[in-house]
Amino acid sequence: MSEELENEKESNDSSLMDQPQTGYVYLISAPDLNRCKIGFTKNYLRRFQEIKNQAPCKTHILDCVESNNYKQDERKLHQMFQHRRKHGEWFEFDSEDQALGLFREYFRVRKIYEEELNVLKDAIARLKIQLDRREKHKNKIIKRLKGKIYELEIELYREEKSVKLLEENIKIQDELLADDQIPNDGLFSEFMYCLHELTKYFDSILN
Repeated sequence: MSEELENEKESNDSSLMDQPQTGYVYLISAPDLNRCKIGFTKNYLRRFQEIKNQAPCKTHILDCVESNNYKQDERKLHQMFQHRRKHGEWFEFDSEDQALGLFREYFRVRKIYEEELNVLKDAIARLKIQLDRREKHKNKIIKRLKGKIYELEIELYREEKSVKLLEENIKIQDELLADDQIPNDGLFSEFMYCLHELTKYFDSILN
């Protein structure tokens, strides 16, 4: 199987490249060519044997790292070493030690980054929970306030009805006085005065 066919088989559709998957990223050296191959595979034993059979010179494994996002890791490594690319997945390094050191440094830094990222994700999750709780508490307060407002509206409605009844009574009494149907003695005048004062009191409350 040629390298191109193997890459096509394992790469699949480009839209799947960023989807987390478990596999392996490997670093293989061809000392006679002073080059190293960086690739990914799901079955590293089979892949190593294929490369060994296909290579025109001796090859050996420098490192193989299990990754839950191996396709993305391989792509990032290729981007990092783009200036060293010689052909396909083969890159030129000054030495095997240099290639191995840079390869492992990438995964060391990536591990630190992932740990820090997970800490941030946990902090964001906790913040969302706190915000949800505050939102629920706020909604409870708003609900209670609406209940109080409703009670005040009912009370105001009752007060308005009371004032209207007083006004109607005063009007009736005034009409009766005008028609001389009720004697305008001191007691009745005092009663009318009280009605007027009570009306003024309710007006002051409403206004």
